[in-house]
Amino acid sequence: MNKVIVIFFLLFLHIVYATISCAQENGNIEECEKWFIEQDLFNEVVSDSTVITYWENYWYVRNDEKDDKLFPDTLIVMQYIVPGMDVYLSENGENEVYHVVSKLFFKCGTYDKSYNVFNPRLSDPVILLDSIMQTMVMRSLISDSGGVIMLPIRKVPMVSILKEMNVSMQNGEEKMNSDGRRWALNQILIITSFYDSTGVERCSSEFTLPVNGCYGDPNSGKWGEY
Repeated sequence: MNKVIVIFFLLFLHIVYATISCAQENGNIEECEKWFIEQDLFNEVVSDSTVITYWENYWYVRNDEKDDKLFPDTLIVMQYIVPGMDVYLSENGENEVYHVVSKLFFKCGTYDKSYNVFNPRLSDPVILLDSIMQTMVMRSLISDSGGVIMLPIRKVPMVSILKEMNVSMQNGEEKMNSDGRRWALNQILIITSFYDSTGVERCSSEFTLPVNGCYGDPNSGKWGEY
């Protein structure tokens, strides 16, 4: 009987400990999930006309056959912090401190199908953001800025990186890979993570920009002749 009581007591302690730990962890997660980092991509310069939503010239149809410049030499990434509605609804919040890291990757494959990447491989990460953030400071900045916090603009040498990865620019200059194919650029990924003071990741987000081919388009993934 005593053994049964001890077992139930230990089980009770385990449940209580797990509940407290979960509540503490969820509290941190809930706080960092009130802050969202969004991004806009630009071709060479920041302007309304250079915002990137896709690369049509990398598709089977081009706007201008004479234009063989498929990607910008410099990809500009503008990031900004957008608060969740809870930030506006609550006057006060806990002053959480986070180490925020945002990395950009180029994802390539053996076919130009952005929605079904074959033999995917990632570039080395390009660090867009590596900063310590305090939620109380962010609340103050949001109040002063009128809605968003602009982060430092980053310039990524896109063409240089893609050439190192042997990604096809459709100009006939690329070397074949081991399978006798050229690599295709399929996606741009931006992964942003919030870490607490102990280095534990509390929440994260992943931005994915398909580079070519429209999902459901029967012509998706057709480069045509080089």
